[in-house]
Amino acid sequence: MCITKRRRFIWALFQNIESNVLFFSCSLFLTSVLSSKSPENCGEHPEKTPEEIKDILKHWKIIPDVIPKSAPGIVKVAYGEKIVNFGNNLTKTETWNPPTYVHWETEPECFYCLIMADPDFPDASFKSGQWQHWKVGNIPGTDLAKGQSMSDYIGVQAPQGTGMHRYVFVVYKQLNGLMKFDEFHLINFPTDDLRANFSTAEFAEQYNLGDPLAVNFFMSQWDDYPEFRGAIPEPNF
Repeated sequence: MCITKRRRFIWALFQNIESNVLFFSCSLFLTSVLSSKSPENCGEHPEKTPEEIKDILKHWKIIPDVIPKSAPGIVKVAYGEKIVNFGNNLTKTETWNPPTYVHWETEPECFYCLIMADPDFPDASFKSGQWQHWKVGNIPGTDLAKGQSMSDYIGVQAPQGTGMHRYVFVVYKQLNGLMKFDEFHLINFPTDDLRANFSTAEFAEQYNLGDPLAVNFFMSQWDDYPEFRGAIPEPNF
């Protein structure tokens, strides 16, 4: 190969390498930007000690209204960019569809049960048990899609004029591993007679689930304006 052709070959090779490096660098940049907006990487999920969790649950009367004792861990939940954070306000519109991200600390080859319930149904001043919004058992790790859905997800259903409602997520580690849940499969249709009068604590006792492993909750009330984001005063449970 003559010197001129060799120089042209080297120059073409250099340009190709340079363009590939530039493309790779741009790809890494875009990936980092996009992933930084995902719920699991946004850095907004709550981080609290077991003692702080217990104090919050007692303050909001999650203990004893939903569970008899505290949980050491946190159920990290996100609806898109909206994070569930121990009593923050989320609207009916924001929670209409299932969460886009649900996570808790797991152990290898263990199964878990997730419950989401409203202890203020039908009215915070007149309670008739909890209303089950979501119930999934036999979850390997946090892979909800592979679990057994007993109650398909239904979002906020607080009736008009009933004040603020607490929506509580509780996770249990199944002490006996993979197990049989003798429950009707409730589809995502708000049938009050089947979803009402539920008790998270009694369900856990019935299936020997032990103590809660992780917990979290948000607040919501009825509204007919999807854009509503006003501050809501703390309820007196």
